[in-house]
Amino acid sequence: MSGATFVARTFSGSKEELIGLIKAGMEHRGMALIDIMFPCVTYNRLNTVAWYKKRVKAIGPDHDVEDFEAAMRLANRGEEEIPTGIYYEVQRPIYNDFLAALDGEPLVARAATLRPDRVKGLLQRFR
Repeated sequence: MSGATFVARTFSGSKEELIGLIKAGMEHRGMALIDIMFPCVTYNRLNTVAWYKKRVKAIGPDHDVEDFEAAMRLANRGEEEIPTGIYYEVQRPIYNDFLAALDGEPLVARAATLRPDRVKGLLQRFR
């Protein structure tokens, strides 16, 4: 899962689940990966909307989203039953947590960073 701390799968025909997972992924602090299965009605005559509806099944409440091995087992199931929902979710520090310069107010709101005289000498070196 390449270090993603939020991994989910859903089907485009499950509108409520799709919306919920996109919101959850956007609110997650860290790398979020959502596999959204869209049937191709033009070129794929096998994996149709009916084919997906027959196979997709929501992950049960007993699934531990913090268990990486359990998430891998779900992801590697065959095509007879395709689990949808959150496979894996953990909280870890993100890159911005290690950058002290980003603490506090946004950089653009800091008056000291917007003073042209602070970078004038540097800019003249590139003329």
